[in-house]
Amino acid sequence: MSERVQAHGLSVHHRVMGAADGAPLILLHGWGASSELLTPLGERLARRGVRAFMPDLPGFGQTPPPPEPWDVFAYARFALAYAD
Repeated sequence: MSERVQAHGLSVHHRVMGAADGAPLILLHGWGASSELLTPLGERLARRGVRAFMPDLPGFGQTPPPPEPWDVFAYARFALAYAD
């Protein structure tokens, strides 16, 4: 399933795979990629009982860039906000 959620003040595109009662796991893509790259892994994990959450990080995939350039610490804060 592909949808949008709010995290860290941004409208974030993400993919969710697996049953609602599956063990949650957040998969983060690398620089210059998107959640689309993680789809095969998310499908495999879903078959093993995991509920995989795969956001497009800000500025990548279908998530717009942040209002100003972010450093690695801002991306870490985003990941924590997304997890919440």
